[in-house]
Amino acid sequence: MAEKIPIDADGRFAGYASILSRLDSGGDIVQPGAFAKSLAKRRGRIRLLFQHDPKEPVGIWEELREDAHGLFAAGRLVPGVPRADALRKLIETRALDGLFIGFRTVKASRQNGQRLLHEIDLYEISIVTFPMMDQARIASANPALAGIKPFAKGGVIAAPSYFPLGQGLGLAGEAGPEAIMPLARGPDGRLGVAGGGGAVQVTFNVTAQDARSFAQSEAEVSAMLLRAVRRGSRGA
Repeated sequence: MAEKIPIDADGRFAGYASILSRLDSGGDIVQPGAFAKSLAKRRGRIRLLFQHDPKEPVGIWEELREDAHGLFAAGRLVPGVPRADALRKLIETRALDGLFIGFRTVKASRQNGQRLLHEIDLYEISIVTFPMMDQARIASANPALAGIKPFAKGGVIAAPSYFPLGQGLGLAGEAGPEAIMPLARGPDGRLGVAGGGGAVQVTFNVTAQDARSFAQSEAEVSAMLLRAVRRGSRGA
């Protein structure tokens, strides 16, 4: 049986209708800030359609915002509309979960054969069968949880996982499963890196002419160690 998507008794759902800085199947990449002017100008007038068909309005968008990940959308299907009632059943069983945007390009540029969308005039967001971006999908009935995807189970990261981080992407498990450190709780209940049965000793050798030279190089040594830790080098 297909896993159900939570959709509340009033037909509310939420997800991302577009992901920033990602190539879609049409060759477009939406740039950060592209939705800002349109969301301000068309507030309350951006339509919720089915399959981009203007003859098929099925609900209303209760919240639209651009964040670091993309265009977040929280909507509600209108009860009593035959298409909306059918969509609710389809969404509940994951038979349909795609979202995508209908827009007019205002400002764009070309780079490596791809179109970068710097500003767009957004006029509708549709529930669709085949979204132009695989990640543009309905995720939850709760707007606060729609953008959250757990990447750990039981305290251990199961696989390399990407997540929004500032203007880019964060990566957990950057070198593959073999580089992911397992976690465990100690006698005091605190969560930490599971050891192999004994203490791990790390040696950092520094050569200096005298004590004064070593003291002067302390900041540089600390920075070098910090860079190594940030790179996540293991056994290098």
